[in-house]
Amino acid sequence: MAVIELDLDAPPEPPAELPAHRYRWAALAAVAALLLTLGGAAPAVSVLWRPLGTIPLDGQGWWTVAGDRVYTLNDAEVQAWRVSATSLARDWAVTLPGAQATADARIYIGGRLIVTGDALVAQTSDFTASVLDPESGRLRWRSPSPVEQVMHGVGLSRRTTFRPGTEYDQDSGDPGELYVSDDGIPHIEPPMRTDLRGTDLNTGRELWNLRAAGSVFTTSAGGVVLMIASDRIALIDPRTGAIRQERPVKGLTWGRTIGDLVLVRQGDRMLAYDAHTLEPRWQAPGGLPDDDADVGYCENLVCRPTDDGMEVLDEATGAVRWRAAPKASLRGSGDDVLESDTLTQTPWRLLDRRTGELRTSLAHWQTVVQGDGMILSRWEAGAGSRVFAVARNGAVQPLGRADPGSQDCRGNEPIVSCRNGNGIDFFAYR
Repeated sequence: MAVIELDLDAPPEPPAELPAHRYRWAALAAVAALLLTLGGAAPAVSVLWRPLGTIPLDGQGWWTVAGDRVYTLNDAEVQAWRVSATSLARDWAVTLPGAQATADARIYIGGRLIVTGDALVAQTSDFTASVLDPESGRLRWRSPSPVEQVMHGVGLSRRTTFRPGTEYDQDSGDPGELYVSDDGIPHIEPPMRTDLRGTDLNTGRELWNLRAAGSVFTTSAGGVVLMIASDRIALIDPRTGAIRQERPVKGLTWGRTIGDLVLVRQGDRMLAYDAHTLEPRWQAPGGLPDDDADVGYCENLVCRPTDDGMEVLDEATGAVRWRAAPKASLRGSGDDVLESDTLTQTPWRLLDRRTGELRTSLAHWQTVVQGDGMILSRWEAGAGSRVFAVARNGAVQPLGRADPGSQDCRGNEPIVSCRNGNGIDFFAYR
């Protein structure tokens, strides 16, 4: 948006004089407005930003928003809350059995809550997973190993097998890549094989088990499980484990899905396949390696990091559409792309998804809220609060304010939640 600086040195224009009879009507209007105020007229309330309340949660607790429910995990206690555009109320609370923190050398990545349509999975620090009924909190069963993903009522977990003698000595502090087993033990070599398992979330019954060489990556693709192993990619039925489509590809080190594409890395090449058929689409140079410290992230776009910045590729052909600035990370949402600083995550600009052209500057904003949409925030010292706005359709729309201590904010449209010193604050926006 252009800013025009007015001539501040010019003398002000004298106010235009009103005829005497015009003052009478202005005075009557002012009296009427005063009477409305004193008579109990409802105060103006922003329909864009509505504080809903606070859920108590300590600094180590975890929370997630799923539809009209909020679930929290604090040590061994799980709580469920109902949230709407106007209210926040607790539904139930349960204490998980035996969820005690481990005291060994395993690497624990923190608590986690996974919500599917008919199950709530609570991952705790003892490396077990508790599967609960999301409506009542009733414990259905407990898994002795982490449940990493859920799909159509099926939980996915893995069992990794490493070569003996490859455990990492954490007292040594030696640098290098680490590979963490399913139970949290770090190793200096990748696993020899991985067993991928599907489990019925209602009963805990194992439905299927597939073995692959090395490490595997899994995600959802068109309602089925996409598995990317070191030597193949496969589409797996989540209920039966039957392989619907499979394509041998040697030397894969990385993979993900973007829209209708499966993207994998093979050496210095990026390969694209149809997410429904695994038919090849295109190949392109892979750009910088993924472990390069300066490589930014790219979300909801097909990108390739280079020494000169991030390149955005055409999903249909793999050709370069446009280039972002050096040290930039990109996040697509609709027709917009948010460009931010890779190191600090400070938002820079809102770009056109098709051309990369500037839509609006975000120079005065400090952070981007995690989750759905593009919620921006900044600390305003003069107001003593954190200010929020939403970036969409190429413009920034102010929303409202929150406690100055708000941090670690997340957006799950139409709800924003932020951690403060006492718990989690919730706000509704539109």
